[in-house]
Amino acid sequence: MNSFPQNPVFIHLDVVDSTNNYAANLLKQTKVVNGTVIMTKRQEKGKGQRGTTWQSEPDKNLICSVILDLNWQVQDVFDLNMITALALSDVLKDEGIKDVKVKWPNDVYANGKKIAGILIETQLSGRMIKSAILGIGLNVNQENFYGSFDATSVILEKNLTYDVNSLAKTCWLKLVNRLSAYKVNGKGWVKATYYDHLMGFGEISAYRDDDGPFQGRITGIDEAGRLCIEKENGVLKAYQIKEVKQFV
Repeated sequence: MNSFPQNPVFIHLDVVDSTNNYAANLLKQTKVVNGTVIMTKRQEKGKGQRGTTWQSEPDKNLICSVILDLNWQVQDVFDLNMITALALSDVLKDEGIKDVKVKWPNDVYANGKKIAGILIETQLSGRMIKSAILGIGLNVNQENFYGSFDATSVILEKNLTYDVNSLAKTCWLKLVNRLSAYKVNGKGWVKATYYDHLMGFGEISAYRDDDGPFQGRITGIDEAGRLCIEKENGVLKAYQIKEVKQFV
């Protein structure tokens, strides 16, 4: 794993279609400094998982993409997802938000409401991840979510206005800390730590899949990043993204 700078390069944009798209195009055009962070005040076509969109009021939230030079095995890609989610959880907990949970596969919740999302895209060379783009959306100073009762922000949780640029630097430092710990402690450590934060882990909860609603408990994440749930009838099933809905 390559080293990461404590003070990364920040590229600030007023508006862009997607910070992930901008980062991908930048990688095609030039050699990018490891750890470069692309930030924008407004994102016109923010991307979520599997074609969904990320909605955000202009100039109120942290919208960024982090470019990492990794050289990881392809099968380790979900480890990066877990590391990023843990880093965001660290940021929120340091701000005094206590009930922070990760909702598989790519969301972070505070007090039962979504506060952040992650989208990771990779550039491959054979069976290796040459580089990765970590798309991060963190609700910071947005107070109105237009009728959505499933969203919150740092300002709503703490009743304080935050400097987005300062939070971006904090996110970077937390990410570096988690990446460094992963380098030392490995896959077993990151999974165990992720499970400590995982919403519904080991608990009986309500879900829905193609067969309809059911009760089950999360038993873990497999090597492909699939969510493993033991159903009420004792059947253990592994789900890809969008194949199961978890009710908060």
